[in-house]
Amino acid sequence: MNGASESMRDGMPDCEGKRTIAIHQPNFAPWAGFFHKMMASDCFVYLDSAAYTKNGFQNRNRIRVGSGVQWLTVPVLVKGYFNAPSKDIRVNNQIPWRKKHLSSLHARFGRAACFTEIMEWIRPVYMTDWQFLLDFNITVLERIRAYLGVRTPLVLASEFPDEHVATERLVHLTEKLDGLIYLSGAGGRSYLDESRFREHGIEVRYQEFNPEPLIDSSGYDCSKLSILEVLFLLGRDTTDWLQGGVEWKKKG
Repeated sequence: MNGASESMRDGMPDCEGKRTIAIHQPNFAPWAGFFHKMMASDCFVYLDSAAYTKNGFQNRNRIRVGSGVQWLTVPVLVKGYFNAPSKDIRVNNQIPWRKKHLSSLHARFGRAACFTEIMEWIRPVYMTDWQFLLDFNITVLERIRAYLGVRTPLVLASEFPDEHVATERLVHLTEKLDGLIYLSGAGGRSYLDESRFREHGIEVRYQEFNPEPLIDSSGYDCSKLSILEVLFLLGRDTTDWLQGGVEWKKKG
């Protein structure tokens, strides 16, 4: 049984009676838009029942390094787990990935104004010998949520087992949570079957997230990378930035 997901469930706020539902896989340190969508919803679902996808964002994300990007990757054991739900994927601790992550964070953000403050709650996460990817990801997500002051109620999709896939699964989860509005990321326009939502009396809305760009000296917008880029730069002002209230250049 996954420990972090179990403890999260014990203290999870009730989503009953809420209206706007957002659903997303519990990826590793995702981009800022993930948290913007969470803040814009009345209930947020961690889609832990989705199949693990190799070379996706479930076990890795990017930070800026020099004139390029570096992947922070959590190695996983996938042999024998083809098409398995992400909640069942185990971490490969034969690889010293935790030490490598911390070293990369120091190298990238060591001179950032908010480095010490952020590392106070990031570093302890890396002190645990994680067995399941889901537990690690959710712990990172919950630390970020707490730091940003996001209080949107959460549920795990695995709490509502079903055989639906694709759009049908999203419709099913939204219905189970009494949702009247399904909030999709902008990319959903290319794959959602909106007619299936309408048949169930659910309105589909698409996220509008156009934050102040975080342009570095080479003209690269770091806000498109892991939210770690934003956190180390803006600290607690990240919450206002997500809502369009902070221009990062004022940080100096």
